[in-house]
Amino acid sequence: MAITLAVISCLVSGYLIVALGLRHCARWQSELLLRISLSAGYGLGLFSLIFFLARVLGTAHVLAVDLVVTALLLAAFLLPGTRSVVHRASISPEESIDVPGWLQRVLAAGLAIALLSAAYAAILRSIVHPHGDGWDAFAIWNLHARFLFRGGEHWRDGFSALIPWSHPDYPLLLPSAIAHFWSILGRENSAVPAIIGLAFTFSTLGLLFSSLDKLRGRNSAILGTLALASTPFFVEQGSSQYADVPLSFFFLAAMSLLHLHSRRADETDSPSHSLLVVSGVAAGFAVWTKNEGMLFLCAMIGA
Repeated sequence: MAITLAVISCLVSGYLIVALGLRHCARWQSELLLRISLSAGYGLGLFSLIFFLARVLGTAHVLAVDLVVTALLLAAFLLPGTRSVVHRASISPEESIDVPGWLQRVLAAGLAIALLSAAYAAILRSIVHPHGDGWDAFAIWNLHARFLFRGGEHWRDGFSALIPWSHPDYPLLLPSAIAHFWSILGRENSAVPAIIGLAFTFSTLGLLFSSLDKLRGRNSAILGTLALASTPFFVEQGSSQYADVPLSFFFLAAMSLLHLHSRRADETDSPSHSLLVVSGVAAGFAVWTKNEGMLFLCAMIGA
């Protein structure tokens, strides 16, 4: 029951963060898919911060904190004025690729097959390699998660310079999110990092489709997502419990939302800046995911 509440709280919190950022946008056809695709990543990023702060402050009742944070986000979403949507005539994205209807249906069927194949391959790899496929999974990210979960008052010992091969300088979004759910389960479970890896993998595919659909049209969205879903290396990385796919998810989220803000600014004289805020949150989560996120944030600020 507790783990079910935690999962629901994570997804709802992520959705509410995104919904608060998109509340002034016109309701385009793919807006719901965009919100759903962003929800898991934002929720996991938030839960990672909650657990890390709980460790720093010595708080043991993590689930209670989760529910309080979710309630606060829901209250902010329901406040008068925050749910109002500015109804403007939304401009349909111009199709960058014009194809016959029959070919679009063939491409859509190909995308469905590619997604099913990617899901099958990713789940099978997660079953075959329950502790991750490669050194980084168990010697860096899951090792850090174990120190956060097992360490108690001595959790900082896992980030000592005496074990430089474990990269103690790496940020903690992934390990802290894993340890968060372990703490609620009361034990380590190899399914947790595997499910988190799969969540980021398919959230990235959903985000790519929905953002391309809004910016470049349905045909470009199908082709772009088909290309990524058909890339074996992407599926392998996503199921290997590495931090590279979560990092790419936040990169894509930040850039997509930034472009959506620019598109929105071209449609109206008084655009809302909430999309910029949500994009900045994604860039911040990228910094909290891996060191390369800081380079990305500097590039965004410089741009």
